[in-house]
Amino acid sequence: MGSLTTPAASRPQPSPTVVSTQTGIHPRLEEIVTRHLKYPFLKPLALHTCAAYKKMLAIWKGTSPLILDAGCGTGDSTRYLAQQHKNSFVVGVDQSAHRLAKAASLPENALLIRADVTDFWRLLAADQIKLSQHTWFYPNPWPKAEQVQRRWYAHPAFTAVLALGGRLQVRSNWQIFMHELALALKVAGCVPPPIVPITPVQPISLHERKYRDSQHSLYELEIHL
Repeated sequence: MGSLTTPAASRPQPSPTVVSTQTGIHPRLEEIVTRHLKYPFLKPLALHTCAAYKKMLAIWKGTSPLILDAGCGTGDSTRYLAQQHKNSFVVGVDQSAHRLAKAASLPENALLIRADVTDFWRLLAADQIKLSQHTWFYPNPWPKAEQVQRRWYAHPAFTAVLALGGRLQVRSNWQIFMHELALALKVAGCVPPPIVPITPVQPISLHERKYRDSQHSLYELEIHL
């Protein structure tokens, strides 16, 4: 009789937890966010993002509520959102062509775009387009202290995120990321929302399934901007 055990090579590997020298909110976060809110972000826009943005506008045509799924990876969360919001148009944005190439078919009300999402936010804001919802599902937390300005709430493009309005829904497996986001929102004049522990029954993405199966603590924050 053959062995009933799963070969080690085929077993799902546990996901490592976020490791950082930070034990709390970055000491310069408030200063960084305040500076970004005060001064305009003048970095030239990436040409490939401008082209992707024009493609999205041509398909969307402004005829339905717009949902933006930032850092969508292989598109699982974009598909989930499109199925949940059938009267909306859902755009998943990711910078990796390799990840996007792994996406399965999508509903007709969904589109995947390869673009720099920070530039995509800026283009939307420049056209005064409002989102009905935008999602950050497990974005790269850039956990090293010196990487703080790569976290989206400490990036100069965060002002564009605020201008887009709508419901911002964020999920992360790093609690510090969530507390820093809440502080950034407070600095921007928003009432900081509660950070809620979650235990997903139906994972919305591959990352969420992996983190859940590895027994990570997961957190969610929602705010209407």
